[in-house]
Amino acid sequence: MPKPPAEAKPAAKPAPPAAANPFEGVDVKDPIVISAATRIQASFRMHKNRMALKEKSIPKFSQVLKDMFVMEGSAVTFFARVWGIPDPVIKWFKDGQEVKEGPKHEIKFDDKDGTFLIIRNADGDDVGTYTCQATNSFGEAFDSARLALEVPAKCTKQPDNITVKAGDSFEIKVEIAGEPEPDVIWTKGKKEIDEGGRFSYEDSPDYSILRVEKAQAGDAGKYEIEIVNDLGKARAYCTVKVQ
Repeated sequence: MPKPPAEAKPAAKPAPPAAANPFEGVDVKDPIVISAATRIQASFRMHKNRMALKEKSIPKFSQVLKDMFVMEGSAVTFFARVWGIPDPVIKWFKDGQEVKEGPKHEIKFDDKDGTFLIIRNADGDDVGTYTCQATNSFGEAFDSARLALEVPAKCTKQPDNITVKAGDSFEIKVEIAGEPEPDVIWTKGKKEIDEGGRFSYEDSPDYSILRVEKAQAGDAGKYEIEIVNDLGKARAYCTVKVQ
């Protein structure tokens, strides 16, 4: 029996042609070639130098802002050091709004890259986040810090005297302020009033209310509120008459 013919082997694929040498045939000693290569190298070095200069010249904070805590009515100064080439333009912002110089604010500089924002007679409107922006032709930098106010405990509005009919309810409201938020103590005849039964309190950072239900003859007299925080204390008084 004859043997089947052997399977033909596939023809080998021709090898891809070698990549052309772009410099083949170029005379590296040719003055024109040398001049072109020199210009390319010089351009590359200039690009690297410009990138390095940009990196070095972008504004940078060498001394950052710090959070500040200030007594109400006092002056406070934010300070930072920021460097860049050319000298950066400095702007200050509070909660995203640019701070303009005037009787309230002053912006100053020293000869060692320092910038100051001075805030006079600080009050509740000055509380917030302050940002220093430094900008030059290479870029910009930002730094921020917060201002918090410290306020001794005080009564901002004295309570009114009260006349009430027996059996009716009444309340004494005192407007207060303080930062840190003050503690509140109510007394009558030098005895602290405990909450419960006919007596209840409502307290907030801005006021304190003492409520008394179904007034009795014994509720008549002088009431006192004392508010206290770490910075001070204050008292307020009122008189209640029960008819």
